[in-house]
Amino acid sequence: MVIRYDKRVQDKDLWQVYEISTGRVIVIAGHPYDGMAQHEAAEIVSLLESGALSADEFPETPLPTDSTPRHASPAAAAPDRIPPGKS
Repeated sequence: MVIRYDKRVQDKDLWQVYEISTGRVIVIAGHPYDGMAQHEAAEIVSLLESGALSADEFPETPLPTDSTPRHASPAAAAPDRIPPGKS
């Protein structure tokens, strides 16, 4: 059996559930599963591994490439302005 999920310490006495292959915190119904007690995180891991719960699926975000259009900064998009009284 392949283990896909685990829990880890987020902060003192707070745990999060994450997907081992990506390291991402699990999101179910739009809510991240973090800030939990250790026993709650262990229960969520158990439910995910058994198939009783399913994590939301997020497509991988592609990294920008050289062919990706770049957005100009707002300063670069502003026309050159001449201060009032100067020509």
